[in-house]
Amino acid sequence: MTTRLTTPQLTVTIRPDSVVFEGAANVHRHDSPSTSEIAAAICKCLGSDPAGAHVHIVGDEETIDDLVVLMSGYDVVLTSETTKPRGKHALRPNAKAGAAETADSSTDSETETNPSTNEWEEITLRRPTLYDGSRDTFLPARPLLIVAVVVIGALCAAAVWAVARSGSDALEHAAGSGASIGATTSEVTSAPSLDSSAPSTQPAPQPEFVTLTQDGLSVEVPVGFTLEPDEDMWRATGPDPDFRLQLAVDPLYGVAGEAVIAQIEQEILGDPELRLIERDEHSITYRHLLPDGSQAHWRAWVDADHQISIGCHTRKAPTSVQQATCTMANDSARYSPP
Repeated sequence: MTTRLTTPQLTVTIRPDSVVFEGAANVHRHDSPSTSEIAAAICKCLGSDPAGAHVHIVGDEETIDDLVVLMSGYDVVLTSETTKPRGKHALRPNAKAGAAETADSSTDSETETNPSTNEWEEITLRRPTLYDGSRDTFLPARPLLIVAVVVIGALCAAAVWAVARSGSDALEHAAGSGASIGATTSEVTSAPSLDSSAPSTQPAPQPEFVTLTQDGLSVEVPVGFTLEPDEDMWRATGPDPDFRLQLAVDPLYGVAGEAVIAQIEQEILGDPELRLIERDEHSITYRHLLPDGSQAHWRAWVDADHQISIGCHTRKAPTSVQQATCTMANDSARYSPP
């Protein structure tokens, strides 16, 4: 069967330092937005029902491939022209509308390239839950439908990541003071050597840790972390300005745990920013790739008629140290209903 292509309704030319939108919108961005931001801008240009609109993308292979994945589920026909030799106007698979919610968001064409660390807290992390606490009725879990705010709001909040060393210095000072909510520091001692004639080389002391406790949930993390409220969650931050730990406890009000996990899985599979990692009857693990380039590794499980969620949010792909901190928190997590 032959596919006849029309003149593109929207052409997106992606360069290292700028992005140009022509056709349905005529915008010249003098920055380097992520592929998620570009996908969100395309959705904004064409609306929630693009009806198979023809979108032509000019850029490097990696960026084009990422956009094909992100636009999967959005009803457009993608063609591409690579800036590196790979053949022009290669027909790309149709994408059907899973990203419809991003269509209503708005972009800031002058996104800062070196945003402030102080504004990092404005990023919204989505945590699927069965119950919306703002209402007195059960809802099908819809926290992922706030993509409209998150995706493009995060474009303006690419004012999230950088500078303001004074902000991180303040965090370090707070960490050094040992002030934390429900935090206790373990004591580390070493046993004396039984052989007095042996060399005086003693094993290095094990790193100390603190136990953070809130709403019946306790986790162990390295010394220096403090806990503070974060809307309907709690956020723990430490000396590393590029890492934060999110904790949440949500009541199920008698809903079966298996139903909650199944609902979360459906939302993950329907959102292009989320990647399912592992799932069983009582827990689920997934990754959230935010438009600003940050990542959040989430684990949720059911315990005593509550959904427990632990998220590890990193400014970029997590380092080995950040992964170890996340593993430490998850492995030590305990829930005792208050």
